[in-house]
Amino acid sequence: MSLAEYLSYVPDDLIVEILSRLPVKDLMRFRCVCKTWKSIIFDPSFVKKHLERSSKKIHLIITREEVLYDGFDYDYGDAYAIPYSINQLFENPSSDVDEDDYYQLNGYWIIGSCNGLVCLGGYHGEEDTIYEYWVQFWNPATRMKSRKSPRLHVNPCCQGFDPSNSIGFGFLYDDLSAIYKVVSVLSNCRSKKTEVWVYNLGGNCWTNIFSCPNFPILRQNGRLVNGTINWLAIDMSSSHYEERNDIIDPLVIFSVDLQKDTYKYLLLPKGLDQIPDNDQLRIVELRDRLCLYHDRNATHFVVWQMKEFGVEKSWTLLMKVTYNHLQIPYPPDRPLLPFCISENGEVLMLVNNDVLNMTFYNRRNNRVEVIPIPNNNAWWQATNYIPSLVSPFQN
Repeated sequence: MSLAEYLSYVPDDLIVEILSRLPVKDLMRFRCVCKTWKSIIFDPSFVKKHLERSSKKIHLIITREEVLYDGFDYDYGDAYAIPYSINQLFENPSSDVDEDDYYQLNGYWIIGSCNGLVCLGGYHGEEDTIYEYWVQFWNPATRMKSRKSPRLHVNPCCQGFDPSNSIGFGFLYDDLSAIYKVVSVLSNCRSKKTEVWVYNLGGNCWTNIFSCPNFPILRQNGRLVNGTINWLAIDMSSSHYEERNDIIDPLVIFSVDLQKDTYKYLLLPKGLDQIPDNDQLRIVELRDRLCLYHDRNATHFVVWQMKEFGVEKSWTLLMKVTYNHLQIPYPPDRPLLPFCISENGEVLMLVNNDVLNMTFYNRRNNRVEVIPIPNNNAWWQATNYIPSLVSPFQN
């Protein structure tokens, strides 16, 4: 009996049920078994069913560069985006992934990831010229990538414009409209307003959905938490704003809700102290919770967690540990990066790109384990990612 004859005896519902439990890599191979399987695997209802089953299998897309040392100075090689299983990072952190999974970024950066789609950002421009920004959508599991989006043209209206920091981007899936959206926030120094622009997957233009009082952002990538995109920003509308380095009162978290086309700002933890300047503060998303991290007095590394999004009183001190205890003899020139947290919330994985190490800190027993990053690489960014069959093209 041929395979085709055998499969004809298997009920379609059973085939769908079995296939929906398999990893995307297997499904991409099995699509070649027969036309029926290929049709099933790319059917929108099956893609949705498979995504629902995969939603608990969180991975990371890690942006990394090879570090080259010539005996006198350090240099960096090409930048790659590589998917890692979080379980792999905690259970076998010294292992590497198959080189077939490497994706060379070629000047792009990762804006964010949602439902298995990774949003890549690119820009072009020179000083005192119009800057052009665009995005592409990439599915690492299926290796499909969209065309470039239409350009977002930005006129640098002041000498302080920085093409990599004066404009911010974020990426999310709007459940109400069932549309993947890229949001951009731009501080317009002429109007003294923050402009919020949106591009929809498959659309033909960027749309300015609203403007609001100026909140200059301090970091480029917005953090997706609870259906909103969030940036650390300066509250220039505050009546007590002063351009001083010894206070952090004007800093807020600027939060955009694309379902409602609204914004709000969230206050930082009240317990923040001894922060020398704004550059010490950063935000990150860990296990669907907004976190804030910083150096304190060049002696401690501190991480805060907002346990209930939007509730400022829910800020909780997640860790406050000396560099010495983390087996770091001196404060790193580059800030430590919280990459991920274990499922039970007890172990944080930190990356130290000064010495190319991963540090695992156990909050419960205060233990520390330090492991070299594989292949002498620097790891710059970690983005939550779920392998899926979601198409990067307009449906």
